[in-house]
Amino acid sequence: MNISVKQFTILVVMYTWGSAVLLIPSALATFAKSNAWISSLLGLLFGLLLIFLYVKISAVYPDKTFIELNRVVFGRWIGTIISILILFPIFLLSAGILREIGDFFTTQVIIETPIEVIHIFTLITAIYCIRAGLEVISRTCEIFFPWIVLFLIILIIFLIPEMEIRNISPNFARGIGPILGAAYPYISIPYCQLVVFLMILPNVNNASKARKSFFLGVILGSLGITLITIMCLGVLGHDFTSRNMYPTYVLGKMVKIGGIIERVEVLVAISWILSTFFKFVVSSYALLLGIAQVLKLNDYRVLVFPISFLLLVYSMVSYPNIVYFMEVIYKMWTPYALTVFGLLPLFVLIAANVKKKISN
Repeated sequence: MNISVKQFTILVVMYTWGSAVLLIPSALATFAKSNAWISSLLGLLFGLLLIFLYVKISAVYPDKTFIELNRVVFGRWIGTIISILILFPIFLLSAGILREIGDFFTTQVIIETPIEVIHIFTLITAIYCIRAGLEVISRTCEIFFPWIVLFLIILIIFLIPEMEIRNISPNFARGIGPILGAAYPYISIPYCQLVVFLMILPNVNNASKARKSFFLGVILGSLGITLITIMCLGVLGHDFTSRNMYPTYVLGKMVKIGGIIERVEVLVAISWILSTFFKFVVSSYALLLGIAQVLKLNDYRVLVFPISFLLLVYSMVSYPNIVYFMEVIYKMWTPYALTVFGLLPLFVLIAANVKKKISN
């Protein structure tokens, strides 16, 4: 099944937004204060370097996924080891996204519902999408995308009168260190995670245009995150933004237009849930396809139910509470992600180019 360049671009935008729209403003404001939006732009610059790396890898063997490329370049055994080193953090990523969805529902929306119930219903829906295939995932994402954009635009328009420009004024009293410090974890969420699209690029109709649209999708998604960060800072201030885990959701509660339109946080919740759900589906699809190729299976669908069960269990036992989860994300995940999603692909790219030159 192949997808169009447009569908691929939308998938990239949705994946970039994913959990970042709700979580990143708080993380950036914690370190950079009112300069959080600057950190967001710096993170985009570093992120584009990673996308450049991924695009170069895809261009070496355009018809091969990352797992298939490893086997071509390194042979069966070494290629399998490198593939496992990539697939394991993608498994961790998928489990983490599932946990994010559960935590949001059980802390903000349906507080008394057990988190296991949220995870199970999310997995059931995701299983249906994944078994339907990449084309169906892309078409469904294409249908929901305009509505998500519309909801975010409505939120921004309604809150413009509430903004305080002084809240987003650059302040370099503490130097550039905090700004760079805030951009550092932002590189791993979401830019390092975009490595999963190396499993999808071979299935895009026009590979050369798809690689260009990869940059476009990341830029559009990142600018959306930056805009949301500016709104959080301008309306809530950096102190409240940093102290609240879901500041974007709080923005929706502050909308009050003439006593008629109030509390549109449901629109924020719908936008975030849909984008994060598609991020989970894409990550899980890449994981399943990668495992199937490592095991040389003809169809990844046979792995859907066992891997989904493992994701359900791991999402519960690995992250006992939200505090521990956020500690792992901000302190441990970034250096790990930069290693396996940055340095390892760089090594693969160098080896692939050397292999191709020798072959020619």
